[in-house]
Amino acid sequence: MDAEPCIRGDFYAPAYGPTVLLKLVSTDAAQLLRDAFLRLAAGEPALRLYPHPSVSLEHVSRIDLRVVLTPPGKHFRRAGAAAFTWEATTGEWATLADLVQPFLQGEAGHQYLTSEVADDALVTISFGEDHPHL
Repeated sequence: MDAEPCIRGDFYAPAYGPTVLLKLVSTDAAQLLRDAFLRLAAGEPALRLYPHPSVSLEHVSRIDLRVVLTPPGKHFRRAGAAAFTWEATTGEWATLADLVQPFLQGEAGHQYLTSEVADDALVTISFGEDHPHL
């Protein structure tokens, strides 16, 4: 029997713009996301965040994570109708890993990981907050 996904999410467009919400349903989910960011920070060239057995997303077909040498003008961009590519330097991936850290200690809250202005969608991670549609 397959385990339940520890990251649940959705791509939707509220009043403030397109958003990918990633709900971390446990500290294990925070660890999974942080470990992915740390692997990229260490120089692994690319990872697929979704599809992944531990991740369940609505309205998204794919999210690929990639390391680039210089900061891109747009970190999170569409790569198709429901597909996205998320690019950052190794240093930026390390910073993103640090933003996940409080959730490993069980602190509730959320973090914005991309820009709603510069990027094709705002990526928000949430832990311990209510999101009834997820």
